[in-house]
Amino acid sequence: RNHIFTMVSTNVPNAYYIQSKLNDFVLDLKDNATKAHTGLVVSPLNNESTTQLWSFDEDGTKSY
Repeated sequence: RNHIFTMVSTNVPNAYYIQSKLNDFVLDLKDNATKAHTGLVVSPLNNESTTQLWSFDEDGTKSY
């Protein structure tokens, strides 16, 4: 099955969860790593995890 994602507001200003409509999991960085070329996974929502928060720069690029 394919995931369809939606942006969900958080308590952090200008930050969102990117949540799957398939199972309510959210995009996350694999192994909580923050280095370049880290893979993405879908994980259960964890309000204490900063690796699940996403924002968009003014030029439209994504940033963590």
